[in-house]
Amino acid sequence: MSLSVRRLFILHRRQVFQDRRGNSTRTRNARLAAIHSFFAFAAYIHPDHAGLIGRVLAIPHKRQTRADVTYLTDEETDALLASPNPATWTGRRDAVLLLAAIATGMRVSELTVLTWADLHLGPGAHALCHGRDAKTERRR
Repeated sequence: MSLSVRRLFILHRRQVFQDRRGNSTRTRNARLAAIHSFFAFAAYIHPDHAGLIGRVLAIPHKRQTRADVTYLTDEETDALLASPNPATWTGRRDAVLLLAAIATGMRVSELTVLTWADLHLGPGAHALCHGRDAKTERRR
């Protein structure tokens, strides 16, 4: 198989993954990164195939659009905080969790592992946030 045919084969397979299997551009780029990693390793083992390896490594990642990050407006925040039913225990619980999430910016996983020992009330009130990788932060 000639070198250009191999490169075309890789490009074709990449398109097949996206079109037929319905994979996203992100998945396609992740697989291309794995191919690039393998061929970068192969360059050390088989320098005699440098031409093919160079052409495979030159295959660019496909550009993808990024979604704009939006935040809640004051009206949306007020509506969200007004939605739990304060007459029930679960409604009061949900209101406290929503208020804590909005006030501190904690993730749901960080909120659900909070204990009373993590809450420090009084002057300089804060909550200890146990995040990923065992990192602990103070959130006001």
